[in-house]
Amino acid sequence: MTKHRFIINDKKALKETILHPESHLKPSIGNDLDHFQLDITYDKEQWIIDYFDGVIDNKYVNPGVFLFSFHSVIDVPWDDLMSMNYDIRVLYHRDIHQISLLQIDVYHLHFPKLNQDAWNEAYAKAPSSYKNIVKRLLENPRQFLTKRLISHLDHRDFAGHHVAQLACNNGREIMAILMQYHADQATGFDISDSMIKDANQTAKLLQLNAKFIQSNLYEIDETYHNTFDDIFIMIGAITWFDDLSRLFKIVFNLLKPQGHFYLLDGHPITGMFAFEGEEGYDEENPYKLVHSYFRKEPFVDTDGMYYMNQQHYKSSPFVSFSHTFTEIIQGLIDANLSILVFEEGNENMLENFPGLDGKGVPLIFYIDAIKR
Repeated sequence: MTKHRFIINDKKALKETILHPESHLKPSIGNDLDHFQLDITYDKEQWIIDYFDGVIDNKYVNPGVFLFSFHSVIDVPWDDLMSMNYDIRVLYHRDIHQISLLQIDVYHLHFPKLNQDAWNEAYAKAPSSYKNIVKRLLENPRQFLTKRLISHLDHRDFAGHHVAQLACNNGREIMAILMQYHADQATGFDISDSMIKDANQTAKLLQLNAKFIQSNLYEIDETYHNTFDDIFIMIGAITWFDDLSRLFKIVFNLLKPQGHFYLLDGHPITGMFAFEGEEGYDEENPYKLVHSYFRKEPFVDTDGMYYMNQQHYKSSPFVSFSHTFTEIIQGLIDANLSILVFEEGNENMLENFPGLDGKGVPLIFYIDAIKR
């Protein structure tokens, strides 16, 4: 292969070169699947881009071949790209707009901060009925819990337990568990500053023994290891994490010995559906399978968080990931968490599939695992 070097002395010029659709690095590979190596380094106030041409896997790759059909641009912290290498697979469809895979790699690299900004923005747009939950918790805490979860928790004794929730939103579910099942105390972790602020305020107004901590869940402080009797991850949460083995090992570390991990979330098959406005969505056949079950690339959504505020808006990018049951089950195995209960259900808890609710399609799953 032949190595080519392209030097830019200006960060702004580099950003425009890489992200601008009119860049001179034009796509030229037709509809075949090719790949090449692009190295970006920073040296003495200049950016050096090395790219290669040649034959890889019996395919010829032209110098500077790159995909520039995309619909979203973010302000990437370019300093973080120093000395990073990208093995880029490029799939160019002349008639389809899509985000370049280099840009998706950048989204993946920065997804915790991007999601933090997007959730803070979404919560700021949420109506007061979503935020002001004190009265509703006092009237009936069970309204914040699903029937499937209640059917399992009603048979357990939480007296004296310290319960926790990862990705706790504004604390509604874990406070409901604390109140309904008379646990001793509750702790919630979430990446959104504004949700955590409101959760702590709600707990104070209700005089609950509960506290809420803003954190990237991959970076929860080690002082919380071996702290919790029960940990919950609720519906729609694992899609915000790229590595379930890593996430579940954190759960293991946070649990006390014999502690329980309750996971209730969307069935992996739901990641195969396209949503309205998304590439491949068919209004006449909305439940057509569009995405690969084994998809590795993240989803990037800039249409807002409809379930929270019932509106579509041009939002900061939400970056999410689909997971197979292999990833879920193997992640629990890797974390030394033993499955006690596993169930699948057809309830439309994600609220995205009303036409499938109660039908013969699995939409959710429930797992109760234990730290031995």
